[in-house]
Amino acid sequence: MQSQRMLFPCSIMLYYLSIGFLWGLRLRQVRCNCIIPRFFLLQLKSQVKSVYIRSDKWKGGIKELNMPGPGPHLMYTLAVGTGLMSVSKGRFTPHHCLIYAVNAFLGPDIGSFSEWLTSTIGMGQSLGSRIMDIVHDPLYYILILGIPLSVFYSWVSKVALKRGFLSALSGVPLSRLQCLLLISAGSLSHFFLDHLFEENGHSTTFTWIISTGWWEGRAPVNKEAVIVVGILCTCLLGGFIYINRTKPGKVGSQSGKSLQLIGVIASLYCLWCASQIYWRSPRQPAVGEEADLGVLVFLTIYFFLPHFFCIAAMHPDESSPLNEELPL
Repeated sequence: MQSQRMLFPCSIMLYYLSIGFLWGLRLRQVRCNCIIPRFFLLQLKSQVKSVYIRSDKWKGGIKELNMPGPGPHLMYTLAVGTGLMSVSKGRFTPHHCLIYAVNAFLGPDIGSFSEWLTSTIGMGQSLGSRIMDIVHDPLYYILILGIPLSVFYSWVSKVALKRGFLSALSGVPLSRLQCLLLISAGSLSHFFLDHLFEENGHSTTFTWIISTGWWEGRAPVNKEAVIVVGILCTCLLGGFIYINRTKPGKVGSQSGKSLQLIGVIASLYCLWCASQIYWRSPRQPAVGEEADLGVLVFLTIYFFLPHFFCIAAMHPDESSPLNEELPL
């Protein structure tokens, strides 16, 4: 119990240390729209050829930027949240769902709104542009606004539950730590859609994903890749069957072991792909023409990690029947 109470103060300390670190290095002046190792980004120009959308397919050409609007962000996150509400039996409440959806929709776009507002009123345009550069980022949004917003959302959850504005089966408001996890999940889910559809497919993240494939003609048959990928996939399927064999056991334990197996195989798979793409000279196709490395890294950061945060933010099992408030 004492360790749980100390968790949020420790996160506040780490938050301010992170802010000081960013300020000291002046990273706020650098616009970075993806969480990707810089070494990978340096390989883009030489590896990606003829992968952009041709502008003559549309009359009048292509606009400079095309991003998903509020509808897709809200529908995607509300659908995910509703599904979690259904399968969690009340542990993931409407409070969770709304905070997750609001931060996926309006969260990182606060910077875009500030830039639009300052340009409309004709005042503070440089400030609005700077806010856009800082906040519209999957990592900086969490570091800069995560703690203040988590305090605010936790207070709103208590008020909404106390006054009956929004129900919750457990009867327990959200703690600040739960709100921080949902804010992080919303930010990453926002960029899950943005990176796929913004800038007409020319975004740095999407370009890096497809650059991990093979674009130099037909991919040669690499016997080493066939052997390595075959062994890894066989171990994954065989290990999953072995863990979940008919022998009686706890479901939670089997699920945990299965996730550990998937994580180990995925790490080895990415290590193999990276070694063939970035460490081997000349470069060899890691898995034929497929961009498996980029796909796995993207899904891990922007798809599986937000869902993990949502699951981690659920109320514990014992909170539902006892209606005990979670420690901060």
